[in-house]
Amino acid sequence: MFSLELFLSASAASGPGLAIKPNFRPALVSSVLALMLIGFLFAWMFTKFGILDTQTAYFCTTLGSLSALVGLSPEGQDNATLILCFHFFRLLSVILVALFILKYVFP
Repeated sequence: MFSLELFLSASAASGPGLAIKPNFRPALVSSVLALMLIGFLFAWMFTKFGILDTQTAYFCTTLGSLSALVGLSPEGQDNATLILCFHFFRLLSVILVALFILKYVFP
């Protein structure tokens, strides 16, 4: 809980809600860029090895809202279910890895 308090701070000066502390902004930006790069590399690998077509690989590995990406999936194709499965398992794996890290790495 202490690390969450370090990462986020409720500040009356910044208005209602949570504000990200300035010293954590570079870490936040770099982690988002790293996740985008990893997603791009996975999309390239899926396309290169012929597992998925380019557009489906892009939608499967893009960070973003699950419902929006399924809604934006190519019409006339049955790829919305595949995109939904990719995002579901990605979300599930992030939650499980975060729980493992919180329990065993930072007890």
